[in-house]
Amino acid sequence: MSDQLSTNLAALKIDRSVGRPPGSGRLWKNLLLIAIVAGGRGAAYAYGKPMLEAMVFKAEVELTEIALVSPSQASIELTSTGYLVPQTVSKVAAKVGGRVAKIHVRQGTDVKAGDLLIEIDPG
Repeated sequence: MSDQLSTNLAALKIDRSVGRPPGSGRLWKNLLLIAIVAGGRGAAYAYGKPMLEAMVFKAEVELTEIALVSPSQASIELTSTGYLVPQTVSKVAAKVGGRVAKIHVRQGTDVKAGDLLIEIDPG
C-alpha cells in the first residue's frame, strides 16, 4: 500500500502555466521602468531647460542716452533697463584699529585727499 501511495503522490503535479501567460510579470516591470524613465526625463527637461537657457543665452542690455526733460514733457514716462556701474571704486581702510567715534561723510559724498572721513575713539 505504501508503494501505491508513493506512486500516486509522485504523479501529482501542479500545472502553473494555466493561470498566467508566460512573461506577464515582466510586462508590468517594463511598463513601470518606462514610466520612471519618462518621468525622470520630464523632470530634467522642466528644471534643466531654464537653467541651461540662463547660462547660454545672456540677456542683452541696450544702452540709452538720458536727456533733460522740460516741464511740458513731464507727463511722459521714461522707462529704461540696464546696469549702473561706477567709474571709480575706492576701498578705504584704517591704519590702526579701534571703535569709530564719529563719521564725517555719507555714502556717495565727494571727498578729496586729506579730508577727514571718520574719528576713532581714543579709548
